[in-house]
Amino acid sequence: MRVSVGKGVRSIQSGAESPHSKRRAGFILIVVLVVVVLASMVALSLLFRMRAEQAAFSASVGSEQAWFTAMSGIQQAMEIAKNRAAETGEWNNNPGAFRHQMVVDDGSDKWFFTIFTAAGPEDETVRYGMTDETRKLNLNKATAEMLRAATVLSQQQIEAITGASLTNSASMADPLSVDTESLLGGPVRPHFSTLDDLLKLPGFTPGVIYGEDANRNYHLDPNEDDGVLLFPPDDSDGTLFLGLREVATVSAYEFDVAADGSPRFQLNSTNRSVPEFIIPEKTAAFIEMAWSHKVIFKHPAELLGPKLKMKMADGKEAEVDTGVGAKELPTILDQLTTTFEARLVGLININTADVKVLRAIPGINEAKAELIVQTREGLSSELKQSPAWLYSESVLTAEEFKRAAPHMTARSLQFRFNVVGYSLPAGRYRVYEVVIDTADKQPQILYLRDITRFGLPFPLPSADEENVQTQS
Repeated sequence: MRVSVGKGVRSIQSGAESPHSKRRAGFILIVVLVVVVLASMVALSLLFRMRAEQAAFSASVGSEQAWFTAMSGIQQAMEIAKNRAAETGEWNNNPGAFRHQMVVDDGSDKWFFTIFTAAGPEDETVRYGMTDETRKLNLNKATAEMLRAATVLSQQQIEAITGASLTNSASMADPLSVDTESLLGGPVRPHFSTLDDLLKLPGFTPGVIYGEDANRNYHLDPNEDDGVLLFPPDDSDGTLFLGLREVATVSAYEFDVAADGSPRFQLNSTNRSVPEFIIPEKTAAFIEMAWSHKVIFKHPAELLGPKLKMKMADGKEAEVDTGVGAKELPTILDQLTTTFEARLVGLININTADVKVLRAIPGINEAKAELIVQTREGLSSELKQSPAWLYSESVLTAEEFKRAAPHMTARSLQFRFNVVGYSLPAGRYRVYEVVIDTADKQPQILYLRDITRFGLPFPLPSADEENVQTQS
């Protein structure tokens, strides 16, 4: 009986799992679970990385496509400006050429560009066009008096722009130093390549340059019309203040050539022979007489007559017919010059400048500036090709015109605008601030700045509007 009982006991004990075996099995199970979890994490990490790379690639492709779409808009703007659309005003406000223009359909998205700029104070929306820089004061040329008339800058800021503060500080620091102002004929003023260069000068902030338009979209947003509640600080007057950029530029210039691109005749040249058939015979005779009396002309507008006093060989003054009246004045201004500089910097377009800038021109006060704006509205494009209409239309007297003429032009060659390249329905976009130059034969980009970080400047068109624009 013991033996059989013992065998039964042994058989029962051999069928039961030992504690050591249980611990080993549990450890293996934990290892398997850990391996499964780690493998899952690696798989998820790879999947996430693949999706992140795919998203980054898609975003990069979309960003590049938005760039190329915006460049298409810039190219169209240069084409319109290059073809002398300045005379017809096609650049000014042209939704048919600048608003929601489709560039390409890549199968998943349609890509469009829109060009826009600041509208007039009476308009609530942006203007689908460009702003000519010649309607503004060029900070590299404007005098202190002109800046005081057209801007709200302080005296300290004006002196910083014109270089007067540098001259004054240098003379105060070292009274025995060389007077560079007297050596160079005026204050040594800084040169500005962009408006943002002003930030290097004392007293200038982004608010001075860009006003209340913190996001650069040329639109009065709620935070730009709420006083000091939200950035930026504003005057809460319901009107968007654009700061200095509304009336100032650093880009405006033109070459000293005639309207057809031919060289102008230099009145102060040593070549004492007036080319035939360029100006009236009386005017040519007057110029030759002036040369014989060693007269130096400061500007062709000085020829505006009908008669000018001239000292004769016997020392007496006599009135001599110049042959230049209202009819001849456009030709005189176009064909003659008195400067030896290839580029004329700082001329103001009297056909586009507003009252604030026009009143900064010597010889033009507030009343005259308002009269200019009123008169030019009814003028033909032919008359607007020369500043001479200010005299022929009796807006300025002969003396007033002679004083203002060295600062005036009728050409628009540099243009500023914003361009957005965007896709529908995805909504990817890029925004750029641009200045183009059409003064030379080949238009070029003078200034290009990515301002996408400020956000979308306007809501993208709806699907219905997209269809309408595409069909049109």
